[in-house]
Amino acid sequence: MATFSEQLETMIDNATLDTVLDTLVDICHGKAEHLESNWQDRNAAKAWMRAAKRIDSARAAIHSLAL
Repeated sequence: MATFSEQLETMIDNATLDTVLDTLVDICHGKAEHLESNWQDRNAAKAWMRAAKRIDSARAAIHSLAL
């Protein structure tokens, strides 16, 4: 069985790092929306939104390197 690192490397190889990071941003947004809509947990939702913004900033910086 492949390690998590190996699985992640395979995802990056198959989809590109940019796509994997963009998908993580989408997942973070979804978690934030779910927490706020279903649990009214604004603090946790804000934390997931901050994570999305940071990942997106990293994605943009990496994208500019043209990997």
